[in-house]
Amino acid sequence: MTSDPVDNEPMPSAATRNLFLWASGFGLGALVVLFGFLVLIGIGELGQNSASSKTPATQSAANAPAAPGPSPRAAPQTGTAPETSGQAPTAQPSRNSPGK
Repeated sequence: MTSDPVDNEPMPSAATRNLFLWASGFGLGALVVLFGFLVLIGIGELGQNSASSKTPATQSAANAPAAPGPSPRAAPQTGTAPETSGQAPTAQPSRNSPGK
């Protein structure tokens, strides 16, 4: 290895302390984020036991959802609305057609 130059002074202790604190802060921050993700994943798995989950075939009929009620009645047609089927009206043969 090469020797250090003569004019190379060691790093001041305050700068070393600051650098260590910065590095420690980033490391602790990464650990906090990792722990937070683990907590969120753990919370998401609560109540998700797939071994005891019931399939639709094993559920009791008492737990089945209630049948829907009758469908609502359509509103009565009031007034005359134009035909909106998109089809052209069929041509009615006129009484005075020249073909007769």
